[in-house]
Amino acid sequence: MKQLNLTVFVTVLFAGFLLVGSALAAEHGMSGMSHDGMAGMDHGKMNQKQMGDMMADMKPLGHMMVENVKATAMIKDVHEAMKEHGMSETHHVMVRFASANDHPLDKGTVAVRITDPSGKTTEPMMMMGMEGSFGADVTLAARGKYNIEVACKLEDGKKRQYMFPYIVK
Repeated sequence: MKQLNLTVFVTVLFAGFLLVGSALAAEHGMSGMSHDGMAGMDHGKMNQKQMGDMMADMKPLGHMMVENVKATAMIKDVHEAMKEHGMSETHHVMVRFASANDHPLDKGTVAVRITDPSGKTTEPMMMMGMEGSFGADVTLAARGKYNIEVACKLEDGKKRQYMFPYIVK
């Protein structure tokens, strides 16, 4: 009987370690993402249907041209999906870049920072490349007007900045 109890105890202990280890690994993998309103999905490996589904619910923030590069920004409210996974981010911001002749520009470094209705500005957050776009999850918790500032350094090496206003009602 003691042998059986010891075997059960060791089995339960081992299973517990596996569960805790898996949870910590998942948490660690998600903690550095700050980019996905799709709860853990690697947007860089999304297929066309997945990307289309995500795009279907995106709301346009606008277009802006800076030094012959057009940025098209979109936003999606993802607070419910994020809350289910214990995350505080509320919106997914996505930006596409194109040359003046509409050629996609999808290589480079892109970051976003948010100025909230009280005037407080976040630190820049890197946006992750996702099938021709760049995206990040952000927190827009209070009602009011936000300024979403996107800075990029694309293949041509030039630094550009774009500003998109957004109102949370």
